[in-house]
Amino acid sequence: MEMGYVVVRFHHKADWEEIFRRHPDIFGIPSQAHPQEQELAVVTLRFVKPDGMPFTEDDRIRCRSEGDAALNSVIETAAFLLNEVSHPLCR
Repeated sequence: MEMGYVVVRFHHKADWEEIFRRHPDIFGIPSQAHPQEQELAVVTLRFVKPDGMPFTEDDRIRCRSEGDAALNSVIETAAFLLNEVSHPLCR
């Protein structure tokens, strides 16, 4: 019987799921109850006024609205393209 600590070291950019699969005695057996999700992208919108002046509350509201519209457009386009790749014959 093994007594004590087991240390599993890995780089933060390593494939964590693969490491978990290699050590079911430590992390357990993966559950398929939830669909596997992956992060596709991180988007950061940065608004800058041409004159370098600080943003007013009205500016912030307008930027938030324009940013939401831009992100929604990107998401809709990505969803459309993913659907085209996943189901090319369903047109």
